Amino acid sequence: MGTAENLALVKEWFRRLADGEYAAMHALQTEDVEWDCLAGASEGIVPWVGVFKGRAGIDACLERFAGAVEAESFELQDFLVSEDGTIAVIGRTVLVAKKTRRRFHIDFVEYFRLRNGKIAYVRVFGDTAMANAVFKES
Repeated sequence: MGTAENLALVKEWFRRLADGEYAAMHALQTEDVEWDCLAGASEGIVPWVGVFKGRAGIDACLERFAGAVEAESFELQDFLVSEDGTIAVIGRTVLVAKKTRRRFHIDFVEYFRLRNGKIAYVRVFGDTAMANAVFKES
């Protein structure tokens, strides 16, 4: 696949994710897909942070996210596409913690590696300081 097709795939993946079309989103990923979602110091504090593998792992991440927050906004600001099949997406999400009703945002970069026309790896980088503060309270 070329850069245009790879970019279209990632944009469609985001659309399906945002629309809650998880089965359709999974169809765009490899069976052994790995999500490294803000892993690090926020693990154990922010419910959906960590490393998740395969469909069951990804579903667990999505369930934790849905159980903890409501998305107020989700904006994709820029796409950086490489000839080697990697893509980085810059964005911002505004969330509301369900338990405390506190609002916070995360500026993020999502890095994608593709394999055989599907998403094989997603790594999310972002500043989770505000999320940590919200979830430490609850």
